[in-house]
Amino acid sequence: MARKQTPPALSQREKLLTNLDRSRLQITRDAAQLGDALNVSRKLEASFHAYRYWWIGGGILAGLFVAKNLLTPLQGRSREDNEKKTSSSGSRTLLGLLGIAGRQIIRLSRPVLKKAVEKEVEQWIANISNARQGDPDS
Repeated sequence: MARKQTPPALSQREKLLTNLDRSRLQITRDAAQLGDALNVSRKLEASFHAYRYWWIGGGILAGLFVAKNLLTPLQGRSREDNEKKTSSSGSRTLLGLLGIAGRQIIRLSRPVLKKAVEKEVEQWIANISNARQGDPDS
C-alpha cells in the first residue's frame, strides 16, 4: 500500500515570499477599490446611463422650476403685481449674486471638504484592515 506523501515544509524565505505576493495582490485590489470609490464622474456617468429618463425628467423639472420662479417675465401682470414682484433685472441681479456667492462658498469650503474626504478614506482603510485581521485568507 502506498503512503500519502506530505508536501515538503516551506522554508521561512518561501513563506515570506508567498506572504509578500499575497500582500501585493491585496494592496492592488484595495487601490482599485479606492479608485472606484472616489471616481465620481464614472459613478455619475453610470447613473445617467442606468436612469437616463429620470435624469432628463429631473433636468426638465429643474429648468421649469427656475424658469417659473426665478425668471418670470413681467408681461401679463397687472401694475399692482408688478409693484409687488421684483423686476426681471432684479431677478437677474439676484441670480448673479447667488452665482457669485455660490462660487465663493465652494471655494472657501474646499479645505473642509478635503479634510472630510480624507477622514472618510482613512476610516474606509481602517475598516478594511480591521476586517482583514479577522480574515487571514483575504
